[in-house]
This record gives sequence, C-alpha cells and structure tokens, in this order.
Amino acid sequence: MTEVRIRHESDIHPVSLGDIPLLEVDKVLPLLKRWGVMTKFNGVYDPTVPNEELSGQFTVESGSAAYFEVQIHDDE
Repeated sequence: MTEVRIRHESDIHPVSLGDIPLLEVDKVLPLLKRWGVMTKFNGVYDPTVPNEELSGQFTVESGSAAYFEVQIHDDE
C-alpha cells in the first residue's frame, strides 16, 4: 500500500488522505479534481481549488517515510 498525503505548497507538513495500492496512484489527481478540494486557512474555508492547481509526486523523507504527496498551488 502507498500512503497519500496532501498539503498546500506553503505548508511544511502534509496530512494523510489514506492508503491505496501503488498501481492506483495515477487515479488520485483525477479523483481529487473531479470531487474538488476545499482548503481552510485561519478558520476560513476557501472555495474549491481549481483543477490546474493540483500536482503530485512521490516524496521520500530521509530514512523515515516515502509517500505520494498531492500539492495545492496558489493561482498566482
């Protein structure tokens, strides 16, 4: 299984979305884009993130963890 985490590009620590089989990682971004992602900053919810503002990559933390990370980017 592969852990999937998500974070805003300005955040240091991602949060876990769950575990999926490795060969299904390519389904993560299309699923999030179809459902939408809402973010919360300082107690205020921001509208759903546009599709083009999501990206993903595998992240390896030195000697401790490896996971698929989804990043939410600012539209600027």
